[in-house]
Amino acid sequence: MDTPHEGFPLLVVSEGIEHTEDGRLLVDGVELAPGRYRVQLTDDVDGPETVLTVPDPDTDDVLFGMLDDFR
Repeated sequence: MDTPHEGFPLLVVSEGIEHTEDGRLLVDGVELAPGRYRVQLTDDVDGPETVLTVPDPDTDDVLFGMLDDFR
């Protein structure tokens, strides 16, 4: 079954997610651009996913929001 989030890029996190002191969000050491991503915390393609929102710092003062919609 397709979810409304199927069009978001998929990030598979193997090392971790880090919030830096200067407000950047890093996934496995790489800074994320503003946008919405599907996040999988394992390399298991059948593992649960959640949605991560990285707002544009020029338009939003919230770092990120996680939605409780696992599939």
